Amino acid sequence: MSLRFNEADLIEFAKTVELIASKILDGLHESRRGGEGLEFHSSLPYAEGEDVRRIDWKRMASSDRVYVRKFDREEKTAWSILLDSSPSMAYGEKKLQSRLWVAVIGFLAKCWGDKFRVLPEDYQPLDEVFEGLLQSKLGIPPEAFDQIEPEPESRLLVISDFFQDSSFLENCLETWHEHYKEIHFIQILDPKEKFFDFKDVIRFEDMESSARLVLDSGVVKKRYQAEFEHHQNEVRRLLSQNGVFFESVSGMQAIELQIQGFFESL
Repeated sequence: MSLRFNEADLIEFAKTVELIASKILDGLHESRRGGEGLEFHSSLPYAEGEDVRRIDWKRMASSDRVYVRKFDREEKTAWSILLDSSPSMAYGEKKLQSRLWVAVIGFLAKCWGDKFRVLPEDYQPLDEVFEGLLQSKLGIPPEAFDQIEPEPESRLLVISDFFQDSSFLENCLETWHEHYKEIHFIQILDPKEKFFDFKDVIRFEDMESSARLVLDSGVVKKRYQAEFEHHQNEVRRLLSQNGVFFESVSGMQAIELQIQGFFESL
């Protein structure tokens, strides 16, 4: 019996997520910061280049073989993921990038025994989360950002391009700080949005309003970059003042390194 296209797509997506998560777990294990906030979980045979501080001396004494201790996260937590469903999040590779961020963090949460949900839904099985992501059924539009259900013991992870005004984000933060343990912002950008890597005369379309403009990319590039950098600085300033973690990522770096860096910063 052949699988329906969406089932085959789901299986392929799940394989991709598992592969990325495996690379992240390996990276966290090898990281010099890997022991922070972690507890002993199991042992693995020693490999050249491993940190000697992780050698399991007791097991070595009983077996005459060298093992290193594998660690797991010490403190369990709960994750509430707010995925921006704005039309602009469909530009370039942003939709795929944001889906992978959500799915991989969900996969890792399951590995670590953490609670995990994608707002506004309650806690769901991981396969339902994957299916919802692929069918674009998960996510919240910005106008509903401040209406999400509170959960004081949960970390709130907001995944967006954050093209909203800083005053809008400031109002959201006032609400979220009351309702969540910690807040983390991950900005997903397409490289073209970051570097304005266009040439010649281009027809640009606003994905939010559908307004169209025909512009000479060379003429407007400097102004765009100045406006973009001003907005980025405003967002960084606001989040720094509110003690919110902020990381801006794009397809320029492998996603496993993006997510590994996020967990190492916690």
